[in-house]
Amino acid sequence: MKKLTLMIAAVLALALIDARADECQNHTAYATTGTVTAGTGNGMSVPFGVVGYAFFNPYVCTTNGVAFVIQTADSSTSNSYGFALVGVNGNATAGRVYAYTNPVNGPGFTGAGAKNVQSLPWSAGPTPLPVGTYMLTLGTTCSTAPCAALYGDSTLGQFYPFIYADTAANTPWAFTSAGFDFSKFSAGVVAVSIPLSTTALQNITGTTATVTLSTLIVGHIYVGATISVQGVTTGGGGTGLNCVSCTVTSIAHWRGVVKYTVPSGSFNGTVNSGATLSVSPVLVQQVGFVAPTVLIY
Repeated sequence: MKKLTLMIAAVLALALIDARADECQNHTAYATTGTVTAGTGNGMSVPFGVVGYAFFNPYVCTTNGVAFVIQTADSSTSNSYGFALVGVNGNATAGRVYAYTNPVNGPGFTGAGAKNVQSLPWSAGPTPLPVGTYMLTLGTTCSTAPCAALYGDSTLGQFYPFIYADTAANTPWAFTSAGFDFSKFSAGVVAVSIPLSTTALQNITGTTATVTLSTLIVGHIYVGATISVQGVTTGGGGTGLNCVSCTVTSIAHWRGVVKYTVPSGSFNGTVNSGATLSVSPVLVQQVGFVAPTVLIY
């Protein structure tokens, strides 16, 4: 493993040395102790065919492509893989697809071989990126082993990938042999509604409302974003939780808790079923995956 780590460091260092000052030099992780299995099967890392990993770009730069470290190669020509860059917040436009690779089959995705670095260029060539948070999305059609596997951070590390909500009203992002289908993003993603918990205590203190959602897989709602809460009919001040385009002040993703600003009120109790929190565009956060060692160069 030490030899592999040194090899990866040398290759990525070379990429940085060759890069001009205005080129992007971002990575999602830099480790070789975890595994990102690019498949949609049980226990694999891309349950809905598309998964995204967050990273922050601290300065305006131009990206030419993506490089990643292969753990297990895929020799199947029937499986397809690809990457894309999607804006999340900051100066990066939420939901905008900034760049993507052309879809490639197993040999095209892992042709460099196990324990080597593979790179793929963006389909439209060099792409400028503003300062902001992005998600590097990985798409695949592989559903059964052996699927391509990439090295990444240690198992269940500190990275939080995003999946698009799989609900009846909002079908997931799609990835096929033809590549990504981000039509819902380019058309403006419809708000996804997440039910409020009917057992957790919901609260309003002064101008701050605190709600707990019914699932820990919650919308990726960053501080400063706007949300809407609707459908609370509970008396005793509970209806004060309802709001449109309220500003988020705090998020505890691991508990499904969101704080936001309301005009004023006082409430502490459970609420009726059918109350929801809506957010758009939606990036649904799911804990428990390994982030791949990937360089945006």
